[in-house]
Amino acid sequence: MNNVSGASSGSSSGRSGGRVFVTMERNEFERIVFENVQMKLEKEIFERKMMVVVVVLCMVMVGFSKLFG
Repeated sequence: MNNVSGASSGSSSGRSGGRVFVTMERNEFERIVFENVQMKLEKEIFERKMMVVVVVLCMVMVGFSKLFG
C-alpha cells in the first residue's frame, strides 16, 4: 500500500511540476507575443510620425513656392 500511495503522491508532484512548466511556457509565450505586438505598434507609430513630417514639409514647400514664386 505504501507503494501505491508513494506512486500517487509522486505523480501528483509530477503534475504540479508540469503545471509550473506549462505556466513558465505560457509566460514565455505571452512575453514573446507582447514584444512582437509592441514592436509592431512602435513601427506603426514611427511610420505615422514620418508621414506627418512629410506632409508638413510638403505644405511648407508649397507655401514657400507661393510666397517666393
